[in-house]
Amino acid sequence: MPWRLSQFPTVLRAADPDRKIKLGLIGCGWYGMVDVKAAFEVGGVEVIALCDVDSEHLSQSAAEIEKRQGNAPGPSNSTRTCSKCPAWRR
Repeated sequence: MPWRLSQFPTVLRAADPDRKIKLGLIGCGWYGMVDVKAAFEVGGVEVIALCDVDSEHLSQSAAEIEKRQGNAPGPSNSTRTCSKCPAWRR
């Protein structure tokens, strides 16, 4: 039986209930945020990094994620942004 993305936090939390899965999202449009919202619904996750070529998608997603988890993904959370990744291009 194949595993769905939304099942992984539940499976991993069985081993250590206090451990959170750290997620990085590449592509903050509709599809990417659907996956992030599904992960939040299951619980046990923290989004630590975002990347998108569309700055509007990036800022909207960062604001929504900060509202849901209480802290923003990105430099203020000691993570890297797209522009600091070696393979990032405009």
